[in-house]
Amino acid sequence: MKKRRRLILLLGTFAIALMILVTNLGNEKPQDVVATEVPDPNYYEGYTNDDLKDGVYTSTNPGFVGNITVEMTVENGRIISFKILEHNETSQISKRAMTDLPYKVLQDQSAKVDAVSGATSTSKGIIQGARDCIRQAGGNPDDY
Repeated sequence: MKKRRRLILLLGTFAIALMILVTNLGNEKPQDVVATEVPDPNYYEGYTNDDLKDGVYTSTNPGFVGNITVEMTVENGRIISFKILEHNETSQISKRAMTDLPYKVLQDQSAKVDAVSGATSTSKGIIQGARDCIRQAGGNPDDY
């Protein structure tokens, strides 16, 4: 009888601790994502794409938790900046997508980047934002 009572008490304590942990995961405020710029200014020297018109373009798309707003800057026909302006994603889950994808879009000069495993919905929101910005700049996202 004592063993059964201990087991029930232990399982109950574990269940309460697990519920507290799960409910607090979504209460984190999103951390600011540092703007990602081209790592080496000479990396794209000589590369231009006349399809893209110079300007600053923004796009808002759904992520996992809420909307993700991105901004792309095009200068001399190339993407020189791609950053996440606003999001409500859980930072623990989406952190890698929030840092890796903007860097990859800049590096590849393309929205054809792979989603981050474990943050698929967040990745899709960022990638769709890049595609929309390319479209706004006069390019065909399927070509990038």
